[in-house]
Amino acid sequence: MPVYCRAAGIITRRHPIDMSLGGVRIYSDQPFRKGERLTLEMMTADALTPFTAEVVWIEKLPPGSPATYDVGLRFHDVDPGQAAILDKILGQSDHLE
Repeated sequence: MPVYCRAAGIITRRHPIDMSLGGVRIYSDQPFRKGERLTLEMMTADALTPFTAEVVWIEKLPPGSPATYDVGLRFHDVDPGQAAILDKILGQSDHLE
């Protein structure tokens, strides 16, 4: 299932690189701080679902990379509806963990 992930309010949309029930790894051009909490929007063909996530790590990527930063995020306070969306995404995506 195609899925896009972005920090709420940021226009750039990107595919997540890696995803699990615990969190997501994304590329970003915005410099977040470790420990910063974000509202993420997961966009699928049939839903736009907000998630709260914390920046666990961030690394600057070399020139020529698809973005400026590689970012690891951990989901917080996932409710049953959000968990169902993640299960659906993970169950239908062979390129996400």
